[in-house]
Amino acid sequence: MQRDYGHWIWQQDDFDPDEYQGFIYLVVFYLTGEKYVGKKSFHRMNKAGTKRYGQSDWKTYLTSSEHIHKLLEEYPMECFHFEIIMLCKTKAILSYAEANILHKCDALTRVDNTWGLPKYLNKRIDPIRWITKNYPVQEVDAIVQELNMDFIVTP
Repeated sequence: MQRDYGHWIWQQDDFDPDEYQGFIYLVVFYLTGEKYVGKKSFHRMNKAGTKRYGQSDWKTYLTSSEHIHKLLEEYPMECFHFEIIMLCKTKAILSYAEANILHKCDALTRVDNTWGLPKYLNKRIDPIRWITKNYPVQEVDAIVQELNMDFIVTP
């Protein structure tokens, strides 16, 4: 039985959100191919960020990108692709993986040669403030390789 992931697409085996801290996601605007990579926690945390106290709004969460929110006001959800691309066990891996993927994809500077538009709608990369243990290098490199390919999806 497939779990309920809200509007998020997950193309691998079912997972239990309680076993992970959060996920890295990809949003694609079908009409231009523009992408946005972000992160979202599965759980609400106390102010210190040390204790979980319930599930976050991840099933209905769309993105933190103001640009995509503006596009969502103009275009229906069918014009967008929302996909979980990586599950992360710890807060450190979640933060580092997002930054690492964005750096490796040149997300702040890459331009689509066909349209002259930015390939990614990301406007910043969060700083990393701690050392990450058990970082899944091969998984991230595979994700980056996929993201660097042209994204062709038919809605």
